[in-house]
This record gives sequence, C-alpha cells and structure tokens, in this order.
Amino acid sequence: SPFITVPTSIGPSEIVLLEEYISGSASTTGGALRVANTSAPHPAPYNFPNVSIELGNEVWNQANTGQDMSYSYETAPYASWTNTVFTAAKASPVYNSVVYTFIASGWQGAAAWNKPLALAQGCSADAISYSCFGESLEEEAPQKARDSL
Repeated sequence: SPFITVPTSIGPSEIVLLEEYISGSASTTGGALRVANTSAPHPAPYNFPNVSIELGNEVWNQANTGQDMSYSYETAPYASWTNTVFTAAKASPVYNSVVYTFIASGWQGAAAWNKPLALAQGCSADAISYSCFGESLEEEAPQKARDSL
C-alpha cells in the first residue's frame, strides 16, 4: 500500500485528481490520465487496500524551504490548509474512508505544534505523523491527541 507525501502547495482540486488517478474510473479526469499514461497504462483503478497521503513533510522545519507554504512555528496556517485540502479530498466521489488515510505532518515532542493541529476546528486529518529520527514511526489519531488534553 502506498504512502504518498504531497507538497503543501497541492490544492484541493489536485488532491482530488490524485484520488481519481489512484481509484477513479476511466470516466474521471484522473482516471483518464491513468489510462492515457503512455509509460505504464493502467485501465482499471488501482486496488490498494490502503492509501496514506501526508500533506507536507516536517512543515515546521524552517530548514526545509522551497514550498509555497510559509514555514514558521505557527500551526494555524498549516492546520487551516490541511483542513481545506483534506475536506476536498473527503468530498470526492472516489473517496473511500476504508482505503484512504489523510495525515497531517506533526512534530515529535512538540505539543505546541501538535495540539493546535489536532484541535483545529473541523480537523480533517485522520492521523498525525511524527519524524522520529532513529526511533520508530508513530502515528497518532487526532481524536487521541484531543482526548489527551
């Protein structure tokens, strides 16, 4: 099952196009692109049991510049954009809650980043990932983060 990290510059229509490319029929825009792919045409939707999509990677890390989102230690802009993108993805006709997991980029050991992200109004992320640098990867559901407050 794929784990895809998309740049924070991805927009709502692009995340839906990605979903369609993976899971849509040939009649969808993304599905038609998949079918027309000359290097590896795939007429039928991919039948992955799970697809994890993370918005950005270490978006809090000021050393990682170059994306369209402003990098800072402020959670609010990222939380708002995460909600915008993931809400669009979940409204897509090809969205399947059993297959897709949408992940916000967390910061291990930084409650000042993670709690506002998990508590963002209408939090649409299914999980928060942490970069663990030598430790095992953890994913924490936003509800668990909210419950621990």
